[in-house]
Amino acid sequence: MLANVHRWAQLLLAFGCAACHRDVAFACLQDEACSGGHCEPDGWCSFEDSSCATGRRYGRWAGDGQAQRCVEEGNADTRGTSPPETSLAGEVTTSASTSDGSAASIETTAETTTSTGAAADSTGDEPLPPDLVAWYAFDADSRQGVVLDTVGNHPGSCEPSQCPEPTDGVRGLAGSFDGVDDLVRVTHDAGLELGAVWTVAVWMQPTVADFEYHNLLGKPVGPDGFLDTIELALNQGTTVRVSVGSEFDSATVTSRFGPGTEWIHVAATSDGETIRLYLDGEVSGEGVALVPAYSELDWTIGAGLDALVPSNHFFGALDELRLYRIALTPEAIAMLVAAP
Repeated sequence: MLANVHRWAQLLLAFGCAACHRDVAFACLQDEACSGGHCEPDGWCSFEDSSCATGRRYGRWAGDGQAQRCVEEGNADTRGTSPPETSLAGEVTTSASTSDGSAASIETTAETTTSTGAAADSTGDEPLPPDLVAWYAFDADSRQGVVLDTVGNHPGSCEPSQCPEPTDGVRGLAGSFDGVDDLVRVTHDAGLELGAVWTVAVWMQPTVADFEYHNLLGKPVGPDGFLDTIELALNQGTTVRVSVGSEFDSATVTSRFGPGTEWIHVAATSDGETIRLYLDGEVSGEGVALVPAYSELDWTIGAGLDALVPSNHFFGALDELRLYRIALTPEAIAMLVAAP
């Protein structure tokens, strides 16, 4: 009885709290809520996938860390449906709530990565790398207020008028940020504290090479300052900057790239001793590492927070933003760049 009450509460939140943009997991009570999928006994939607032993895979809106994982044998039921003969495209149908409270279906082609960083089809049995903490592929339209995390644990949120527009990306869709007020927030969670050893990687396409400062990724060290735990930014049009902040200090590495670049892959790693900045898979700058200070403030994508005020809005497109709890090797980063 208590479990049903809990699921009803989550379902009401999914439909009735679109403006909150915090609790974005979509709970279900019956199959009809899953847009052609199944409502599993644990209260999350699954969809047919012949690559899973049970023939079903959880959708991208499932909670409890189940998003896009195969349904385990112990959770199989006898609803009388059979998996399709083939499932190679990786398409899954997910349900979400829109700003007017109605149900919406989103079809998206998902992918996963191998432990080396190379892309792979999510319909295979290859699990996501355990050190991949979050992955924002921007393959689904986020204008409903949710930016999906392919890993499934840390979705982003945005006000509908401040969500990135869908545009063509390096792989699938990308998120186009307007440089005015677009901002994606990712709620603080202990699982997003990467520690002193980490990697952030993203494809970036600046719209214009101006002389402004544009935040790609950030997380304030504290509410009153301008330092970020980890910050990835574009400065002076052709300079990429990664900065790591503690309570009283920061470490920064910068690198320039040629103007007129269509898409450029940016990655930064820290092994606890050295920060390395990569452009298109090549090391382009190094500096002494600093242990980052993790606050309980939100991560931000496409803008920064200076003294908690949104600022430095990025003007351009971002794609395939990934956060790891390891320092990827140069070979692994090169595979991220080379992956189709």
